[in-house]
Amino acid sequence: MLIFAPNFAWQVKHNFVSYHFLQHIHSRDVGQGRANGFLLNQLLADANLFAAPVWIGGLVAYMRSPRYRMVAWMYLVPVALFYFGKGRFYYTCGAYPMLIAMGATAGERWLEARPRWVRVAVPAIMFTGVVAFGAYAFAMLVPIAPSGPLRDFALSKSGDLREEIGWEELVQKVAAIRDSLSPEQRAHLGIAVGNYGEAGAIEVLGPAYHLPPPISTTNSFWYRGYPAHAPTTIIVLGNSLERANEIFTECRLVGRNANAEGVKNEESRDHPEIFLCGPLKGSWSQFWKVTQERDFG
Repeated sequence: MLIFAPNFAWQVKHNFVSYHFLQHIHSRDVGQGRANGFLLNQLLADANLFAAPVWIGGLVAYMRSPRYRMVAWMYLVPVALFYFGKGRFYYTCGAYPMLIAMGATAGERWLEARPRWVRVAVPAIMFTGVVAFGAYAFAMLVPIAPSGPLRDFALSKSGDLREEIGWEELVQKVAAIRDSLSPEQRAHLGIAVGNYGEAGAIEVLGPAYHLPPPISTTNSFWYRGYPAHAPTTIIVLGNSLERANEIFTECRLVGRNANAEGVKNEESRDHPEIFLCGPLKGSWSQFWKVTQERDFG
């Protein structure tokens, strides 16, 4: 409680904004189906599939031990809460090292009483499966080849990997649009983004191109606030023309985002259009307040 006290004081001062934020993203995740497959992914994603007998054995061993039974409940209760509360599968992944540790200990004791061929065959089968499944998962998630079938396989299987591609091109495109503006427009320029990937790209890569900081209401970017000096020319990313026109004035299409790899991801497929707009409709303070009420309750 002492360690948590500063966080609690911050939450009280800021009207428990984290609680409202978590409500918002939970509703979003459930609506988009991101909470589906929770129990199945405990086997397939949180730990290696061929390690399942080990961690399940560890859970049983914890439950059978009066000394360590509480550890089993420390796994079972959160799993039940996340399952019925529709949490994401990876919320429980931190529990599996302790389950595998106990399962390995219990498994070793179990094998000691088995015939020699069992003591040899069981670990051989298990470790072969662990390596094979691990290699498959590694090839699916990690860009281990710059081209060829392994690269194509990873890109076809991993949405997160596809989202890592194209940020430099996006920032370069924004910088080129900025350079095409008049000196007066460049002097009062803002860059409004629609998601945290775009915000991060402008934040991290933008300074090399002398771009202004991103304007974003996404997640904790909202807490940074809006520009002290209201920009009158806005480059808008990650939004439709209809949404841009709801927020800003005189929006028009000035570019499209793509990447040199030709990879289809959120930026190149879902909302590639880049718009140039005039000032915000209304005041920034009012817009920020409405955004807070909409997203965080």
